[in-house]
Amino acid sequence: MPFETAAQGSTAHGALISNEALPSPSLTPGYPIQTNDRDLPSDGIALIVAAVDPHVPYPSPASPLPAPLSLDDFTQGSALAGTPTMDSLTFTADGKDFVASVKIGPNVQKVDMKSLRRAVASLRIA
Repeated sequence: MPFETAAQGSTAHGALISNEALPSPSLTPGYPIQTNDRDLPSDGIALIVAAVDPHVPYPSPASPLPAPLSLDDFTQGSALAGTPTMDSLTFTADGKDFVASVKIGPNVQKVDMKSLRRAVASLRIA
């Protein structure tokens, strides 16, 4: 699902891929764009790839990203037991900054994780 979102003078637009119908992701300047925890079911997954406002600094990778990408390439976050986890990845392509984030519910099914891994591996960064 394509989306555009804005908050506090910052903007982002991109794509949201999920195993559930979800609203547009939340934007908080300086943090990876992400699906709101309240919107993600416990068995839900949300993958977001977004171009971000060039006025909001995001760290870019020190080296080129490998192809194919894997979930291991994302910076892994931590979460309290029973809450969604979030992993993120920043990159530059065509002189623009991008953020990818994955939010994973605590009760996600193995088949959905397999689909997520395939979706991440299919991403191509020029």
